[in-house]
Order: sequence, then C-alpha cells, then structure tokens
Amino acid sequence: MSLGQKFPTIRDAVEALNLRSTILDGEIVALDEEGIPRFQLLQKWQKRPTAPVIYFLFDLLWSDGRDLTGNTVVQRRERLEQIITPVAGIQVGGYVQNRGKDLFTLAKEKGLEGIIAKRKTSVYRPGKRSPDWLKIKARPQQEFVVGGFTEGRGSRRKHFGALLLGAYCDEKLRYYGHSGSGFSERGLADAMDRLKPLFVARSPCWNKSAYFFSMA
Repeated sequence: MSLGQKFPTIRDAVEALNLRSTILDGEIVALDEEGIPRFQLLQKWQKRPTAPVIYFLFDLLWSDGRDLTGNTVVQRRERLEQIITPVAGIQVGGYVQNRGKDLFTLAKEKGLEGIIAKRKTSVYRPGKRSPDWLKIKARPQQEFVVGGFTEGRGSRRKHFGALLLGAYCDEKLRYYGHSGSGFSERGLADAMDRLKPLFVARSPCWNKSAYFFSMA
C-alpha cells in the first residue's frame, strides 16, 4: 500500500509544498488531545481517523536536485527551514542546543519515548550507524531473552502459545513473564522452525520449570 493510500492528507500536504527533486526525512505521527505523539493512535488511524496526523520533518537529504548528505546537520536543517512553506499537516521539528538534560527531563515528564541527540558537525551517512546520532530513550525498558515457549492451543496447536521471557539477575537467568501477541500464522511457523534446533532438556531459568519446551 502506498503512502497516498495510507495517509492521503499527508500526500496532499507534501504535494502542496511544490518541491522538485527533493528528499525529505521525517516521521508521520498521530497526536493525542495534549499534542503528544501516540503510536496506538497511528495504528488505528486508517480504520478510525479520530486523531490528527502530522508529518514532522527533521532532515533534508536532497534539495532541488542537489545532494546535501555531505553537509552538516545544521546546514541541512537551515535549508529545510528555508524551503518548507506553511502547510497544514506538515511541521519542521524543533530542536534545542546545549540543554539536552533539560529536554530529556521534559520528555520523561510528558511521557515521550525519548530524545534524539546529533553532533552539529555530523554529515548524513546512508545505511550506517554512527556515534554522531544517538537515540536516548526516556521510558523504562528492559531487555529479555527467549528461554522457551508454551504449548499451542486452538488455532496455534501446530506451533506454540507464547514465548517465555527471562533476564539475568545475580548472574542467573530468571523467568519474568511471557508474550504471545503480534504473530501471524506464517510468523508462528517461521519462529518454530528457528526454535527447534535450540531445544534442550531442562529449563534455562532456575526459577521456572514448567516449560513445554526449553531452549539454550
């Protein structure tokens, strides 16, 4: 499905800019009543477009046929602000300098996912990760490992029910919970094929023994 089919209002807004040979870098978000981006609202937008969607622009890679990836992020942003005219549905994202800690604190207070930090002299490196560009998450998070899965029932009888998750604490892998949502039928089959070579006889989590199968 094309962008125009998914977000026709954003397509119309971009066309209204009347740009030529230009590559914009941004993100489409849906805003709640307080103007805070909410991913859940964006997921529901096509079925029930009750929240306003905005195309937030934060970088410019090409402008009028010229490659700008070798320019610094500050230079690209200056050019971006020059070429974007006021159009409903499009906004150039703001930024602050030298007050990253204050911005991070504000992001936590507003329940935002986090902030992006960029080195002012950095250039754009397509397809490459760089320490000049950092995503600093403000929401509490924890990384887990897949330690096993439960037996599938009903429509999942051929595959598995839920993945069992663990995390290391005091150098021991402990069971913390499970997750079974978000899998399609094809995804279940593919995941099971990947899990089979990893089967072991005993649970890898010392405080969880009720696995249907366990993995290394």
